This record gives sequence, C-alpha cells and structure tokens, in this order.
Amino acid sequence: MATQTTNKNIDERLESAAAWHARLSGDDVQEQDWLDFTAWLEANDLNREAYNQVEDTVDFVSNEKDELLSLIDTQEMMDGAPIVSREATVSQTEKTSAVIDAKHRWLQPQRWIPAAAAAVLLFVTGNNFLQQSQPASVEYATAAGETRQLALADGSTVNMNVMTNLEVTMSDGLRQVRLSGGEAMFDVAKDADRPFVVLTEGQQIRVVGTKFNVKAYKQRLTVSVSEGIVDVSPKSSGQDQQPGTRLVKGKQLIRSVGASDVLVEDINVQSVGTWREGFVLYENRPLQEVVDDLNRYFSVPIELSANAQNTKFSGVLKTSDQDEILALLSETLPVSVDKMAEKIRIQLKQ
Repeated sequence: MATQTTNKNIDERLESAAAWHARLSGDDVQEQDWLDFTAWLEANDLNREAYNQVEDTVDFVSNEKDELLSLIDTQEMMDGAPIVSREATVSQTEKTSAVIDAKHRWLQPQRWIPAAAAAVLLFVTGNNFLQQSQPASVEYATAAGETRQLALADGSTVNMNVMTNLEVTMSDGLRQVRLSGGEAMFDVAKDADRPFVVLTEGQQIRVVGTKFNVKAYKQRLTVSVSEGIVDVSPKSSGQDQQPGTRLVKGKQLIRSVGASDVLVEDINVQSVGTWREGFVLYENRPLQEVVDDLNRYFSVPIELSANAQNTKFSGVLKTSDQDEILALLSETLPVSVDKMAEKIRIQLKQ
C-alpha cells in the first residue's frame, strides 16, 4: 500500500510538471503563469526534481528522434502491424500524458521502448519549445578578494562581488538567479514577457528590466535600485502570497531574516554598485554593517565591540587597503583600533 501511494504521488508530480512544461511553452503564456510556476517550483524540492525529469525526457527524445524512428520501424516489421501512426494527431492533454508515460517506460524492459518512443516523439513534434530547450542550472562562485562578471544568454549582465555564490537558470520560459550568499549587481535586459527573478534570503526579487544591487550577508538582505523598478516579496505558495515592497530608482530596502518589518530608505544612486570600482560608499550606516562588509574583503577579521556596533559612519572606503581603512575609521570615529596577531579589534574610546 505504501508503495502504491508513493508511486501515485510521483505520477501526480510528473503530471503537474508536464502540464507546467506545456503551459509555459505556449504562445499565450502570461506573466502570472510564470509567477505561479515559480511558486509551484519553490514549494517542494520534489516538484523541481519532477520538472527536471520532464525536461530530461524531452531533451533526450529531441536529440535521439532519428534513432527512435528507426526503432519504431523495426518494431512494426517484427509485429507485422504499426503500433502507432507517425501522422497521428493527439490533443494537448494526450501530449502531456505522453511525456509522463515515456519517463516511466524508458526505465522498463525494452518491450516498452518503441511505444514510449512513439508517444514521446508525437509530443516532441507537436511542440516547438523543443527548439528552445532549457539548459541546466549553472553555479558560479567567487572567493575572498575575487570578483567576476557574467554575461547571461538573455543579454543581462551580473557582476559578482567577493565571496558570492549564484545559481543561474535561463530558458525561454525562465530567467532565475538564486543568490545563496554574497553580493551581486544586476543589469537586466528588458523582456516584458519573461520577468527576471532573484531568489535569496527567503525573498524573491522580480524585475522586467532594470539595474539593482543585492547583498545577502549575515542574515541581512539589502536591495538597492539605480534604475527601473524592483518588486521584493516573501517566497511563498501562490495561495499564500504575501504583499511585497516596490522599489523605484534611488530606493533601498533592508530586511533582516525573520523580521516582519522592512526598512525602505532614500539613497544616492551613484553609490549603488560602487564596489565594482574598488570602493564602497556609506551614508550614515551602522559600524557593524561596515565591519561585516570589510570582513568579506580581507583575510584578517575585524571584531567590533558591542558598544560600537550602532556608531554611524559616512564616507568612502577603498576595498584594496585594510590599513588605510582602519586609519580612516580611527580618525573619523570615536573608536580605537587594536591590531592583534590573528584579528583586529575596534571599540569605542574610553
């Protein structure tokens, strides 16, 4: 009984995945369709696995369709009658079912292969999205002191700051970047039919075409917009979608993980992404935030005393010279800097 229940659940997930695949490949796909799909994909890791299985099956058949046709002909000659006509037409529902059936049958004894191949091939030839198959997600990472620029297939560019991890998924129905930690500046190519989504720190950041910076570090998310419009909202299922925050040019959102409130403030657009030029600009920021940033650039960690964490700092810091930064902090703030063997301690002056 448990096995039957498990198989039923697998079949249902595969059916849903195939339905999403067909839906997103249509000419009339809407923005809301894509958002609903993202919510379904993120609701359960098994949903993503099922969708990947459908993609793999479609990709396999697309690449091997000549061999599959030959296999069908061979089976027809052996049986003396055709299993399925190549000219047969099927409804969209039948096409979707064909993908599910094929995924199971490829794993069964060879007697199933011709029928499965024929069914899936009908699905393939009836859907032009196979010419635009989705590549696998690609992961990128930078180490301490390393930055990197990515040129994405849709024309967007992503600049990765130090100690940043990204996973990029690009296809005709999906533009998604998962930021698992670090900082990146996005220059998104405009595509009204295919929004660009960044997933990080329990939030989804959705845009059509814009320039913005995202920093996810120390359980704190910062989104800064230098051009266009950005929507930031909690990741949740489509039925339980929570209201988000819309940011326009010159606005910045700061949110701590687990906090219900968000801080939205005005910023100088010239300060967005300045780390790409080797410096960072702060305007009345807590010293703890500054120190957290600096610890991503240098090998000798900086430790900040509790009584100095909320001390505000404004200024420009070069990210290439730790000694120069420490000298500037001690000159402009009421703090002392103590250099030790394996760390640096900053505290309020007594």
